[in-house]
This record gives sequence, C-alpha cells and structure tokens, in this order.
Amino acid sequence: MKIAITGATKGIGKEIYNYFMDYGYAVSNFSRENGWDIGDEGKRYALTTELQDYDVLINNAFSQNDFNAQFELLKAMHWVWHKQENKIIYNIGSRITDFDEFDNNLARQYAEAKKKQDNFIRKHSHGHPMLVNIRPGAVDTEFLVDPNIPKMSTRQFIGVFDFLWQNRKDLYIRDITFCEKTTLDAFDNVAH
Repeated sequence: MKIAITGATKGIGKEIYNYFMDYGYAVSNFSRENGWDIGDEGKRYALTTELQDYDVLINNAFSQNDFNAQFELLKAMHWVWHKQENKIIYNIGSRITDFDEFDNNLARQYAEAKKKQDNFIRKHSHGHPMLVNIRPGAVDTEFLVDPNIPKMSTRQFIGVFDFLWQNRKDLYIRDITFCEKTTLDAFDNVAH
C-alpha cells in the first residue's frame, strides 16, 4: 500500500507521517520543502499525475498563498481516482467551519476555504474513492500560537486518526469533528 501525505514536515502532517512510518507503511511526503507546493497550480497538476498509483492520500497541506489549493487538489484527486474502490482520500478539514463570526479576515478566508472542502465531500462521498473529512478543533502546532485557545495535542489527533485508519475496512466514517473538551467549557463561559 502506497500512502501520500501533503505537508508532512510539520504539525499534523508530520504526526500522520510518523504514524504510518511506525507501522511500516510505504509513505511519501509531498510538501513545499521538497518541491511540492500545492499553492503552485503547475506543481499541483504534476502532483495529481505523481499520485495516480498511490492508494491513500492524506490531503493535509494548506497554502497561505492560495487558500483554495487544498480544495483544488481534493477535487483533482477525486477525479483521477473516480470509481476506484481501493483508493481513500483523508481530507484534513477544520472545525472552524462550524462558526460564522471571525475576529479577522484571515480566519474568515480560511473557514471559507475549508467549507468548500466540507461541501465537496458531502456531495461526492457516496461512491469511490472513499472520502473522509477529518475536522479537528484547534491542535497544538506551530501554526496556532494563540495561548487563549484550548488546543488538543497532536497525539490526541493521532488517537482519533488511528481509530479511523484501523476501522477503514469495516466502517465508513465520512465526516468526523472533534476538539479538546475544555473548548466546550470555554464556550459555556461566553455569553451567547
């Protein structure tokens, strides 16, 4: 089984990469650091060609240069792998799409880009390839530096991912949303 991960040099992607390496899978990292910038349309197109013979894509990388790049890769790989039963795309979305109000324009744009992914997966998840939308809340990575936001650890994220991976042959979980429990406590303390 060949597994590809976009953006596996840091954060969630690195943890998923290490997870598969620990289990002895053939796993490849496609990230900016090794020349695969999904924000570059030409590189993204070349990546879809490169991934044709892979079995699993972890669509993790997010480009701040092109907020739609992850969505465009999702659509392209769905088309490339259309009706292939042995293919799986795990899309790393975000719980941010559950919210409508944002403190800044960057968060709003990020949420809009992730919402496109959510909608695409809902619309196209009734056939193959298998599409799984993983929507974590805040994860403690170098990308999320706000100390006031309750964050889960990357190991907690991997615990949920492990459940999805270990049960992939028996269960189809199209969409999963999860967060650090203290996030709920924080929302309870805010006037609505």
